[in-house]
Amino acid sequence: MLNSYPKNFINDSIPIPVNVLSTSGTVSLKDNSVYRITQTAAITFSLPTSLNNSLFHQILVQLNLSTVYTVSLGTSKYFGSSVPSFSEIGMYDIVFEHNGSNWVAGSIKVS
Repeated sequence: MLNSYPKNFINDSIPIPVNVLSTSGTVSLKDNSVYRITQTAAITFSLPTSLNNSLFHQILVQLNLSTVYTVSLGTSKYFGSSVPSFSEIGMYDIVFEHNGSNWVAGSIKVS
């Protein structure tokens, strides 16, 4: 029940800066970050390795593909066990979550 939470339990949104990049090659992603990337050639994501497993870890990448390029997500674990496809031009939201052992990735084409 929502009403049983303490009065200040739900706070106003905390602003999270968006990292805007036009890039290719290896992109080192930071924990608990948001990226808006226009991909200019093949890209490989490098995920953080030193994590406190008692905390929640998530990364959002909003990827713009105006040309189909290779995308390597930097993990071998995927939501639904299927490797996301980036075979069409468009916008994709890619979510990375750490499950205590591995980074798990999933993607949805949004336009």
